[in-house]
Amino acid sequence: MKRYILLTIAVLFAYLSINAQKNEYMYPAIRLGFSNSFSGQPGANVQKFVTEGGDSFDQIAVTPVGSFMGYVPGVKLSMLYHFDFAGDMAGIFTGLDYNFTGISSKYEAVGRDLNMVETHRMHMVGIPLAIKYGPDIWDTQRYGYLGVQLNYIASMYTSEKTNFGKKGSRKLEADEFNKMVFSIFAGVNWKIINFQIDFYPKSIFNKGYKLIDERTKPKDGTNLSIYKKKDGKQETVLFSMPNEGQVETFVKFTISVNLPYGWLSEQSFKMRRALLKWPWK
Repeated sequence: MKRYILLTIAVLFAYLSINAQKNEYMYPAIRLGFSNSFSGQPGANVQKFVTEGGDSFDQIAVTPVGSFMGYVPGVKLSMLYHFDFAGDMAGIFTGLDYNFTGISSKYEAVGRDLNMVETHRMHMVGIPLAIKYGPDIWDTQRYGYLGVQLNYIASMYTSEKTNFGKKGSRKLEADEFNKMVFSIFAGVNWKIINFQIDFYPKSIFNKGYKLIDERTKPKDGTNLSIYKKKDGKQETVLFSMPNEGQVETFVKFTISVNLPYGWLSEQSFKMRRALLKWPWK
């Protein structure tokens, strides 16, 4: 899946580069950056279980640490196309945006020196749409912008790390998280440096996801809270909803290198022309 996503991004950027008008009104750009994601903690009623000494030991309940601020580093790659308005004071841009980001939560056992950090990481592709404003945008590449983005979560992974050395990780099933989420973003571009903040107002988790207790799961694979046996009797299937109190929102800060097509070569030409006018001899 990731290979097809990256291939699509590369093809789109190549197409835009070939067909771009070499002027200050329409041009593609590429951004490559380092992101920093920050998140709050799950609800106080969320409870998980860890095994301190191995599978033969009793499981210990752990609950979220409310004062912990989750932090996950990541990367970002954007292929954008800019449409600047006549007058070069405002414009819009859109394109494709890839993010490898995530959220983190910490849990601890009451009255015991035992804790666990759970990190969810995701591969996410988005389509941004933003409006920008700044003086003489093409020449200066200095502008601020505001926009929205529709994101598709291609896959998500979770890892657990305890303070007593035990680790674990797994890939989440498709119905454990929301495939489509949207975000609001704002940023500032100064020449080739770009700063952006993204806010995700909707939970990335599927709050309605049910984890069936395997001991009470129907033999025929039926995934219902109550099912009817062949003899006509009914039996309850136990399940939990692990995402019900999960994190609702998170924020991501990104610093990127922004490279507009044609702008760097034009700046280089202007610099060489200015240097030739200097009285070197």
